[in-house]
Amino acid sequence: MKTQGKLAFIKKGFSYFTISDIILVIGVLILAFILLYSSVNHDNQLVRISYKNKPFGEYKLNKPQIIKITQDIEVEIADSQVRMLKNNCPNQLCVEQGWSDNYPIICVPNQVEIIIIDEKSKDEIRHILK
Repeated sequence: MKTQGKLAFIKKGFSYFTISDIILVIGVLILAFILLYSSVNHDNQLVRISYKNKPFGEYKLNKPQIIKITQDIEVEIADSQVRMLKNNCPNQLCVEQGWSDNYPIICVPNQVEIIIIDEKSKDEIRHILK
């Protein structure tokens, strides 16, 4: 008997929505999903590396490679993401940070900065961290 009461409440709650309301909500959700995931095109992005406050180089984000900054510092680009592969700094926070496709990776002790920029505008890409 209690189960039937709950079902009646649910049916009553959905009686306020029409088919067009449901279609509108689904359409807005699909549009938001498309805009969210199509806003970043990794084909036009570069990885900019600075070492000791001087530009070290710019590399395509969609081209897998390992960049050797020094004997003990290496950066890896793969699957349109970048990470600090190897570093000799004491706390290894930059290495533990892992892969990034939008936020910077910084090693303060060795003065290494890795940022992702847009190739066309050369402006830094700002994203809200997820």
